[in-house]
Amino acid sequence: MYTGFESNAAVYQEAHYLEISGTAVEYIGMLSVAVPGIGDVSGALLGAWGKVLSDHNHNVAEALLRYNRRHKHSYIYMDYNFNGNYSFHTFK
Repeated sequence: MYTGFESNAAVYQEAHYLEISGTAVEYIGMLSVAVPGIGDVSGALLGAWGKVLSDHNHNVAEALLRYNRRHKHSYIYMDYNFNGNYSFHTFK
């Protein structure tokens, strides 16, 4: 998957989205464990998966912001595949 950023504001918006998307899944898992009748095992699995996703998305967001700081005046883009691998590049 390819994402291009035309401005620094777009980079900050993507970093914010990455931060909140993983955290939301983590909180849903924690809530489902706390609410009776939903299932402790499925809630625990969702919470654990959410924690992994949250940590990974946090790392991607931090890497994106670092790359943007180094290339503040360039048009940058991010390649992201479904295995969770990512890379950043600038357009020449």
